[in-house]
Amino acid sequence: MLYFSRGTSINFNYTAEFNKEWHALKLDEKDRFDFETGIVTYYRNLPVNNYEKNFPGNIIQGTGGAYKYRYRAPDSPQGKSSSYRTIYFIANNNQLWFLTIYKKNQKATLSDREKADLRAFSRLLTLKGI
Repeated sequence: MLYFSRGTSINFNYTAEFNKEWHALKLDEKDRFDFETGIVTYYRNLPVNNYEKNFPGNIIQGTGGAYKYRYRAPDSPQGKSSSYRTIYFIANNNQLWFLTIYKKNQKATLSDREKADLRAFSRLLTLKGI
């Protein structure tokens, strides 16, 4: 899906794994719209303390620049801290590549192997010029 804000388009790219996990978590298109809208809203209204990041989330050390972004579905009674975690990369400042989504209680942190896989994906994005 493509959004326009501040004169720039934002392109949301989802891997097959992300889509598979999204549906396994019983999230639907209404949730996807809410998910994307939250990211676009952040981008359009950057907080003062955004630490020079145009997109939400925290950079995961040792991954080549992957972000972890917390998401809470609108119908969920839980707060963001106990809802979902997404892992994504930013390519060319406007292409977001979402790789996976999981519940916090499924995984507290990424393993060293998962971080290495994310570094490899980062290199692939760079090599392909994406």
